[in-house]
Amino acid sequence: IQKGNSSIDNPNERLISSLKNLLNILSSQKKLSKLLITQTNNIKSFEKKRSEIFQKFSDVIEKNINESIKINEYPQVNANLLSTIWIGTINEIVFNWIFSNGKPPRDYFEELKFILITLPTTNSREYKNE
Repeated sequence: IQKGNSSIDNPNERLISSLKNLLNILSSQKKLSKLLITQTNNIKSFEKKRSEIFQKFSDVIEKNINESIKINEYPQVNANLLSTIWIGTINEIVFNWIFSNGKPPRDYFEELKFILITLPTTNSREYKNE
């Protein structure tokens, strides 16, 4: 996901690219997606690896949100919390796709882009984190 963003200068564009790349990867690899959302307390090494994968993506998102905040393209928000919200949202979409025959994650790209990136940047002047 990060490799595909190396040539993109704007952090908001990197967020969009990261979101699109992740949704495409998850949609094309259903078995991997199922593994990522399956929690197990019996296999500690699996849980550790799963946690590392989520943390790496969360770190990429948090870094780009913070960079967008610095250049005033994103409101002053808790980037760590927001990156966790991204992970939770995508996790629920994958869960619904796998276990409830929902749409594949890539089908939600435009809506997620609007909710997670466009909407906050559009209303950033109105948001006050006090």
